[in-house]
Amino acid sequence: GTLFFDEISEIPLSFQTRLLRFIETKRYRILGESSEREADVRIVTATNKNLLKAIEESEFREDLYFRLHVLEIEIPPLRQRKEDIKALVLENQKYLNGKALGNAFWDVILNYHWPGNVRELNTVLKRAGIISNEPITGEDIQSIISQGIYKKSVDHEGDKTENTWKEIEAGKSFWEVLWPLFIDREVDRYFVKQVLKKAYMISSNSFKEMMDVLNIGQKDYHKFMSLMYKYRIDPRN
Repeated sequence: GTLFFDEISEIPLSFQTRLLRFIETKRYRILGESSEREADVRIVTATNKNLLKAIEESEFREDLYFRLHVLEIEIPPLRQRKEDIKALVLENQKYLNGKALGNAFWDVILNYHWPGNVRELNTVLKRAGIISNEPITGEDIQSIISQGIYKKSVDHEGDKTENTWKEIEAGKSFWEVLWPLFIDREVDRYFVKQVLKKAYMISSNSFKEMMDVLNIGQKDYHKFMSLMYKYRIDPRN
């Protein structure tokens, strides 16, 4: 079978020790039993945090990290894979309680930013299935979204973008302002791409001029381009 641990970074250190022992021995004891049993399971975990940083801050065990880190799969945020949104809605159409879909439903669903990813999408569908009249319109969905907790995160991201630009305009470089946020996973690829996109447009679609806008020295050109290629961040599209 498969054991899935969501938000593995939130597991207390005391439990991390026990989990490590289980992974190494494949043995466990049911509460109330005196003898151990053997398990044949695959371990899958998920997190949105930088575990290497958590290790440095003594919040996550390094030995557990290397035990778990056999294969890493990065799942982009929903806004970067909008082609999946329609399939996710259709798969979870039960949340809509059989109600028909009206005008502009798909326009709003497909064009929204979804800062809360799939969880937010499912919450919006559930709420629409309960409180909206039939058919469920784009206006209904927009109203539900505007009342949601994730609207604040969109506003916060806009503030962060503005602050980033202010620092760059004040003379700080991409390496000082933006790159540390990305490496620490305080911002995602989409955020970095939006900042670079603006710089690319300001520089008349020239990568070398864009580097000047971002206060990156020309000696770092190949380093910068290699990182953009590695992390699939292209300001041209």
